[in-house]
Amino acid sequence: MDYIEIEKEMKKTYDAIAVKYEEEAKDDWKNKDIIDKFLRYLNDNSSILDIACGTGELLKYYDNKGFKTTGIDISESMIKITKNKVPNAKIIKKSLYKIDEIDEKFDGISATFIFVHIPKEKINEVISKINNRLIKNGIFFTVFTTSQKEGLQKEPLDNNYNYYVVNYSNKEICEILKNNGFEILENKQIKRINKLDIGFVIGRKKYE
Repeated sequence: MDYIEIEKEMKKTYDAIAVKYEEEAKDDWKNKDIIDKFLRYLNDNSSILDIACGTGELLKYYDNKGFKTTGIDISESMIKITKNKVPNAKIIKKSLYKIDEIDEKFDGISATFIFVHIPKEKINEVISKINNRLIKNGIFFTVFTTSQKEGLQKEPLDNNYNYYVVNYSNKEICEILKNNGFEILENKQIKRINKLDIGFVIGRKKYE
């Protein structure tokens, strides 16, 4: 599958599982420690773009902390939930591959649990576009799974739908970020009980 086919498949899946996904996302983000690590690099009232914002768990947290929030997603079902949850946020229906079409630049950008759907031949392009949407010295925050079975498989929340998986290691993500104009501020792997292991990386844009 190419990236366009993967994105179409994932849109269909996320439209179908949005309500179930919301509960999963709440559980994933019960612990806010790694989110707070990201936010500590930003000034009060900073602007944050959340890529593939899903059902808005991160946007809600950012909004409650006083940040100016924007989210993009391709799933209408996810967007509907997010708009109700975070009425102050600006929510845009848009592919992550088209974030260069957004005019605004942001103090911070987050992209969590989305690299899993980005083929390795497209990841440099995506990271480059993220860099271009950040102000000078802007902060990028990502969380990603590191130990899933790769390829097309059944969606765990509803086996009637598919789920496409690409694994990235912390080392890979750090190298990709450095090759696209970021310095690495934080880099850690986390083992989770009864959940997939994850990595998180925080980077700073080095130059315009």
